[in-house]
Amino acid sequence: MPHYDATVVICDGHEVSQISLSALDQSFSKIDALGDGVILGAGRIDRVQPTDSTLPRNIVAFDSAGDQLGAFYAGDAIERLLTDPNGRIWISYFDESTFAFPEPDGTWSNGHMIGLARWDTIDSPPWFAFNDTGSQVDWCDCYAVDVGRNLTFACPYTKFPIVEMDSEKVRSIVQNSITSCSGLAVSGATFGFFDQRRHEQQMSWVIRRGHLHDGVITETAREELLLPNGRRSQGWARGKIGRDSTLWLYEDGNPRRWYRYELDC
Repeated sequence: MPHYDATVVICDGHEVSQISLSALDQSFSKIDALGDGVILGAGRIDRVQPTDSTLPRNIVAFDSAGDQLGAFYAGDAIERLLTDPNGRIWISYFDESTFAFPEPDGTWSNGHMIGLARWDTIDSPPWFAFNDTGSQVDWCDCYAVDVGRNLTFACPYTKFPIVEMDSEKVRSIVQNSITSCSGLAVSGATFGFFDQRRHEQQMSWVIRRGHLHDGVITETAREELLLPNGRRSQGWARGKIGRDSTLWLYEDGNPRRWYRYELDC
């Protein structure tokens, strides 16, 4: 695609700053802050016969002056790109994901159903959640993920367990009776799963609350989410970014206006 310039606008309370980026060469659909700069991700990339020289670096980081800090290959079918306060980079994938892995003999193989990966820095090799969970968890699609200050929680398809991780490893895998939800907020042993349905042209956004007890998450309540002034959403929710007990959403077609849901215990 032709190169283009862009401006990143970062809002922190009432403080607003801008970063000018030049000569971008990919369709970057994912974005998050990284330190005082920004990190961009191209969620879909062309499939190539992989070699070190042909793998597209579809994750690119910039500092606050707009200078590139580095870039790396992160595979295809990225669902969410999220950073944590320590600068680690978490990437979740949907069901069409592929990732090119180098083999010991110098050849490459394509892996599928990646699910969730983490880079500790832009220069480090990735850690894949499936290496720690083995056959206990299907990673066909990472339906929901919550990247918090200290812990990350994922809810992968097909069985929808809750996988709890820290900066080093998977800490726990618990059975979850609340399925097919695409957003997640977590507060202690309380989980808020975001669900949405359309029935007879009426859209409904719902939080399904669950409580962890004896190693199982069981649904305890449901609450419909209404937008300011009591308005129901007219479209599907997008974004669905979980940060500890906070879930960020926006209506389809209006990515400039975000809504915040806070999960209380």
